[in-house]
Amino acid sequence: MLHTIWKGQLHFGTIEVPIRLHSAVENSDVKLRLLHRECSTPIKQKRICPHCNVEVDHNDLVRGYEREDGTFIQLEEEEINMVKAPFLGKELSIFHFLKKAEIDPLYYNKTFFVLPLKENIKAYEILRAALQATNTFALTKIFLYSSDQYAVIRAYQNILALHTLHPYENIRYIRDDRLSDQVSAQDQKLAVDLIENLTEPFYPEVFHDDYQEALLKYIHEKEEKPKQERTIAHMMKALKASIDQSMIETKPPKNMNKKPRATS
Repeated sequence: MLHTIWKGQLHFGTIEVPIRLHSAVENSDVKLRLLHRECSTPIKQKRICPHCNVEVDHNDLVRGYEREDGTFIQLEEEEINMVKAPFLGKELSIFHFLKKAEIDPLYYNKTFFVLPLKENIKAYEILRAALQATNTFALTKIFLYSSDQYAVIRAYQNILALHTLHPYENIRYIRDDRLSDQVSAQDQKLAVDLIENLTEPFYPEVFHDDYQEALLKYIHEKEEKPKQERTIAHMMKALKASIDQSMIETKPPKNMNKKPRATS
């Protein structure tokens, strides 16, 4: 069952559509924990204050903003919640629409499925169909994970998907002065021809994390090896017992080779 990340209203002109968000991506990495080699017990992480050299209880923790001189401004949870409160509205308003090509993929952050609640499903379906027909994205803003984020909503299959966007100030600017913006028409044509010859449709089902699959396979094999060794040892023990029993059953009686006593 999908866990609901956010629930509220999507505003489209004068129309309101009750929606809920679900994470579109799940982490399928093989989960490994740190163990004590000697006894295979998971270790515990402790919060240690290096200044006081003591373990700090959760109730003694406070968040802090570091100044340039290395000192901190402490912020209590109540203070953070006070600043956060105006952003916690449960409404998504569509600002305007834009084409997919206008957004560089570098800005995409996280993806969520947008599903309708029971009310006003028809309006939801109309918006999805219109976005799909025009191949446009709807620009909006949402407060998620303690961050006020711009996002775009688009049609995905028969539902809507929401992509949060990195803020402009988080994107790094880079330029390599060794590179030229000019390429000869002949070189460009050769590269274009090569690209066209190697262009194929996108089939997402063929993309897998080969390392994670190999790691999980190795773990399963390592888990099965002791079982197989125990099975073989048990079979050998049973075979030896069977051979020993058969030797006892076929061994001649002690007096079988003695000559019969002469009778007078």
